[in-house]
Amino acid sequence: MPARCQCCPLLSVGMAQAWKCAGLRWAADGPVLTWVGGRRSALVRGKRVAFGVAEGGVRTCVGARGHACPVRAGVSGRSTGARCEECARLDRA
Repeated sequence: MPARCQCCPLLSVGMAQAWKCAGLRWAADGPVLTWVGGRRSALVRGKRVAFGVAEGGVRTCVGARGHACPVRAGVSGRSTGARCEECARLDRA
């Protein structure tokens, strides 16, 4: 059975379109997940959140210091970091 995100109606597996999380942010009312494209989903205490990887999905670099990776580099699924080598170097500098 495909994984369903608990905070939005879209399936993350088995659909032509999937939402991509842009990160956790803090709003005046508390924490929210932000999605590429600008949508926000409030995180309520005690609510379960789940993520899935779309078939054929590629893990991409999160960038450095609040800026997106300029080349949208792929990151190995076995990597413990979320950045490509160049962005990791910039983040450490």
